Amino acid sequence: MNKHRAKRNMFRSITLCLAVTSLVVSPLTAQPKVSYSIQEYQLYKKAIDEKDLDKRENAIMAFIKTNPKSKLSEFALGNYLKLIQEYQTNGNSRKVVEAGEK
Repeated sequence: MNKHRAKRNMFRSITLCLAVTSLVVSPLTAQPKVSYSIQEYQLYKKAIDEKDLDKRENAIMAFIKTNPKSKLSEFALGNYLKLIQEYQTNGNSRKVVEAGEK
């Protein structure tokens, strides 16, 4: 009888482990919904990848102004703040102030 009870307990334990694993793994493997188009992403990427700081500043601001409701605008704003930090790191206080006023 103990052998049968041990098998049943082991089966329950395995079943419980599988159930818990499926609850944890499902959200991790779910694909997030994309709320922007490929063209929108390409414009965003082009703006943040611009090497020239002045051009990048203008491109990011243009992207945010033309796509204010885009999920990517949040990321563009984050990149804009990084740009301001680059100005500060380079010792360009005037550009820090100008960019902050936009």
